[in-house]
Amino acid sequence: MTLSERIKAVRKRSGRSQRDVARMMGVSQQSYQEFEVNAGNSKISTISRFCNEMKIDVAFLLSDIPISNMAIFDCLLKTLKD
Repeated sequence: MTLSERIKAVRKRSGRSQRDVARMMGVSQQSYQEFEVNAGNSKISTISRFCNEMKIDVAFLLSDIPISNMAIFDCLLKTLKD
């Protein structure tokens, strides 16, 4: 799964539209759509902002862990931080 596919999957799993996430990130829907399609060419600051708004860890987004295991990853990360 590409970074763009993972970003789209995270957004869809959250039940948010591109417009919703664009508003959360403070960008236009067109800018967000471009980010979602071409995430591999994005600045790390944009990827980080997306992760912050979606309340996920950048490491998870960049990993090969299936999106369906997002809750498990969050639990493991919390355990490691404690």
